[in-house]
Amino acid sequence: MSGCKPPCPLQEAGVVRGDTPPRVHAVDELRGLCVVLMIAYHAAVSLNLHGLLSAAILYHPLLMVLQPIFAGIFIAICGFASVYARSNLRRGLKLFVLALAVSLITWLVDMPIWFGILHFLSLSMLIYAGINRWIDKVPAIIGLVAYLILFILTRSWVASVGIVENAWLFPFGFRGRGFYSADYFPLLPWIFVFFIGTILGRLVQRKNRPPWIFRERFAILSWIGRRALLAYLVHQPIIFGILWVITR
Repeated sequence: MSGCKPPCPLQEAGVVRGDTPPRVHAVDELRGLCVVLMIAYHAAVSLNLHGLLSAAILYHPLLMVLQPIFAGIFIAICGFASVYARSNLRRGLKLFVLALAVSLITWLVDMPIWFGILHFLSLSMLIYAGINRWIDKVPAIIGLVAYLILFILTRSWVASVGIVENAWLFPFGFRGRGFYSADYFPLLPWIFVFFIGTILGRLVQRKNRPPWIFRERFAILSWIGRRALLAYLVHQPIIFGILWVITR
């Protein structure tokens, strides 16, 4: 995001100085909120597995609705951030290697994650790196409507197909018999939410952006949002450790 030259409302508001690109703290805070909710949800799942939380609470209809909504917000934010990345190819490759390490470790502890959020985001970054020169030319309103329709259609399509015989189609949402992943975010339909995020990122690059999106209001959420990957990697071992102590 390029800097502003006076007169600039962001400089007048004290958000950015000189040519320093302003950070969109509203996005960091929203991402931080999603991370906190993710940690709370995973803690609830672990408590339920240990018999310390009722399944009626964990699988309450309201939670079943909110969980995919906030997951979608998090994915859209990652698409948003990809617009400003120097190299989505490099980011995607690094994250994919890390995702493979997560698969190995979770397989060893008998809670395998074969295609979780890290696998999904890494491939989404790589796909975006390969096609962004074309899809970024699509007008924003057309892209938003098209991606939303594609998300709805592919979500219904994948659900209607059910179990498939090909065991290697799980990255696309088609699960074979006996497939299990403790965390599962297939490319279909979620990649279209990622693309929606890239459109929002492009819109924020334009002029006349509202200064409020650059102001920090909840420092702790902003701090967590900037460290979302670290939080994802360490929160489960911490939860397991705490529950081990409690159950002992």
